[in-house]
Amino acid sequence: MSEETVPSSLSSRPTRADGGPLRPGGEPFPDEFRLERRLGGGAFGEVWLARDLSPLARLVALKFLRPSASHERDEQALAVLRNEARVLASLRHPNVVQVHAWKHAPGVGPCLVLQYVPGGSLDQHVLRHGPLGWSAAARFVADVADGLLLVHDKGVIHRDVKPANFLLDAEADEALLTDFGIAARLVERGGAAGTPSFMAPEAFRGETSAAQDIYGLAASLFWLITASAPFDGEDAAAIYDAARRGLPAIDPRFAGVPEPLEELIRAGLDAAPERRPSMQDFVRQLRAALNVLLADRLASPVDPPAPAVDLRLVVSRQVGRDTYLPIAASVRRPEALPRDRRRVPAPPARVEVRTGERVRIEVFADEPGHVSVFNVGPTGNLNLLYSADHGSDASTACPAAEILHVIDVVLTLPAGRERLFALWTRRPLPLRPEELLSLAERGDVPGGGAYRATRDMARVQQSMDALPAADRQAVVLELEHS
Repeated sequence: MSEETVPSSLSSRPTRADGGPLRPGGEPFPDEFRLERRLGGGAFGEVWLARDLSPLARLVALKFLRPSASHERDEQALAVLRNEARVLASLRHPNVVQVHAWKHAPGVGPCLVLQYVPGGSLDQHVLRHGPLGWSAAARFVADVADGLLLVHDKGVIHRDVKPANFLLDAEADEALLTDFGIAARLVERGGAAGTPSFMAPEAFRGETSAAQDIYGLAASLFWLITASAPFDGEDAAAIYDAARRGLPAIDPRFAGVPEPLEELIRAGLDAAPERRPSMQDFVRQLRAALNVLLADRLASPVDPPAPAVDLRLVVSRQVGRDTYLPIAASVRRPEALPRDRRRVPAPPARVEVRTGERVRIEVFADEPGHVSVFNVGPTGNLNLLYSADHGSDASTACPAAEILHVIDVVLTLPAGRERLFALWTRRPLPLRPEELLSLAERGDVPGGGAYRATRDMARVQQSMDALPAADRQAVVLELEHS
């Protein structure tokens, strides 16, 4: 668990009734939990790993909060925390730390019983191992944002979103959000609460709104990829001034960040809360950006080998009853900031389409093999448009040098940027597309279609990577749907 960084009237070392400190094997709840070891602490409490003494024998995290003897503000804040804990205890999301209970330990004080996440925090991980790749960082933040959207719907604002509060479940490769506003609730009346590098400008003034959590998500995404805060300074006042001025128009720290993620980070860090995206829009835009970038990466290997096959996607617009005219692919505008192509996939060619048009999608390969065609929509959902019969012999699964008709479709809303991508493999994919869709449809991964699509895109990448470079090829087109 993380350490908070803002002063408080709370004791940072909870004690037993006899005045001694908590120790391993201690018994603040003698019939329920046995303390194992101290996980961490800070100005607002102390966290211990504990063993549940029930037949479940599970490990939990006990977060002790001890208000001063006669501090009305603490009592009011603790009442708010207790009510919010009740709300959080009723929620289930794979990226939000579960609140099991709110308890009071005689002689020690109030205590939250929390889900134990064994991997430590993401800030600790970055400090030890270096910054995350953009895909892992964006997925962790998108997942946490998805959980926050559920929490906001219940009327709870976190107010201290930062990588120190993202706990890593290394085995599941998931990030979970914890410490819902404890520091912010317990700070002195009128004071600012949080970690300055991740605080929105209005938070320095003691204001509270859901827009603060969006700012914290954007700042966290920037930090996880670059290992630097978007705004820095010698003290909180200097950071506040820098945040009000905003990022420079061209910031070289974004060289390893894909342009769609940079655009969203900049929007989330806007000094004016009313100009930031809503939480719903932030989640949707981040998930969509991540999923289309994962598609781009399929066709952008770090060390591109000689093409295994001449693979092409063709999009045509209907111009007559039975007549279709191919749409020319346009070259993307040059980027103001050169990107590190070893880390950031090159943007694909773009074709412009419009709502209401009928288009035909075709694919061509000059060698026989297995072809699958997918679409990542503007919301990030993954759709299988075509899959060859994987039970066929490779020589007949998809004939060579023939135009393969995939689908005719009338374009409907929502509009936006999306990706069309085709995969060619000399032999069947280890993970077949029908298995991929079966996983998503069964709902093995909680969340919406875009949430599941992120995991499915990772499975597609792993499936392609399992084949020799000469036996696989991918091609991607951007559809600018207006």
